[in-house]
Amino acid sequence: SPGGGATTDWSATSGVGEVVYPVVSDVGDMSGIVRHPSDGFIYCLRINGFLQNGYDELRSRYGGVVACRTPDPLNASQWRCWDGADFTMQYRDPYLHPTDKPEDNFPPPLELASSPNWMGNIVWSDKLQAFVFVCSMKRFKPGGTGDKVTGIAYLTSVDFVTWSEPQLLLL
Repeated sequence: SPGGGATTDWSATSGVGEVVYPVVSDVGDMSGIVRHPSDGFIYCLRINGFLQNGYDELRSRYGGVVACRTPDPLNASQWRCWDGADFTMQYRDPYLHPTDKPEDNFPPPLELASSPNWMGNIVWSDKLQAFVFVCSMKRFKPGGTGDKVTGIAYLTSVDFVTWSEPQLLLL
């Protein structure tokens, strides 16, 4: 079954000899890029967004916001995704690097209180000494409390992988 992950038959073809994967887009949606003032890396957030329906189990495990960084944004081979412990995972397009388990190439999503439905931009705030991420979110609780709202929110992070509760910026 396509949604089973480990039980999925990855050898399926489209009928013309091409392997069909439940791929994520390499850039489903992406924030702007921002340079950290002291570590020299350039950071961005992107969405693991599954392009085919029927992969609910994989979507639940790998769908969401992924943190990435690079020393050189013009060299695609140097971008690394957060693997849950460090920025060591290189995204490998399953069409360019076919494998029996393409999900091994999907970086894990960050744990955010709510998922953005539009990736805005990220800046570094000298005053806060933190990254500030502005995005659109649906049905989130500003500051983690109160009624759920939909609007433009901001989140902050000092390490780019642990983010604050979303705060309402605009309704």
